[in-house]
Amino acid sequence: SGDSLLTIADMDAFFSNNEQIGDGVMRASADVALSGDFFVLFAFKGHHICDMEAWRGVPSDAIVAFIRKFLDKNGIREENFTYDANGLGLWLKDQLPMAVGFNNKSAPSDSRLWNNLKSEAAEKFCKAVKSGQMSISEEVLKRSFTDDRKRTFAVKDRLMEERKAIKRKDTDNGRFEIISKPQMKTEIGHSPDFIEAMFMIMPMFEKQEKKMVRDGFDDFF
Repeated sequence: SGDSLLTIADMDAFFSNNEQIGDGVMRASADVALSGDFFVLFAFKGHHICDMEAWRGVPSDAIVAFIRKFLDKNGIREENFTYDANGLGLWLKDQLPMAVGFNNKSAPSDSRLWNNLKSEAAEKFCKAVKSGQMSISEEVLKRSFTDDRKRTFAVKDRLMEERKAIKRKDTDNGRFEIISKPQMKTEIGHSPDFIEAMFMIMPMFEKQEKKMVRDGFDDFF
């Protein structure tokens, strides 16, 4: 694998960008985890990240309540919520039937360009960040959490670290494929829960915005 798709300069520009409200629709995404990894929720107003929560060691019977509370707090409809449907997220299908499962290994929108949906979402997120079409609340960036090693970190620092996990896998078929989860963990020493929860929203943008007239977004859809 080569260099990260997102540079330090890209992330600094993302952190200092003005609010990219886009269509203004409230959406949310989640990377589901129950053990040592973080269970991360992000709220988006258009293309602006306006709220987030993260927990470790969440009991399985409490996750749905946490999600519903987060969606209610931000005025997000269930059908505008997407979650990692691989592994632990599978059982949310019955609990949140209107939500949209994100299957990492499902087919991309164009199999000539990407190997799977996760690779497509990751590359589109990187392009959106690089072109100034994503922004994040300063208050969100300042929030702090403690990992399983008792180390406290700010969201801003965590995202800057996790950018290094967004790398292209060496392939000989010409299609883009992101490196595997074990490789990501090797790169940064832990699961990239925060940035994965963030780029998981990209298919929701495409699904809901493609019928709308808009300026400045066609280059990565």
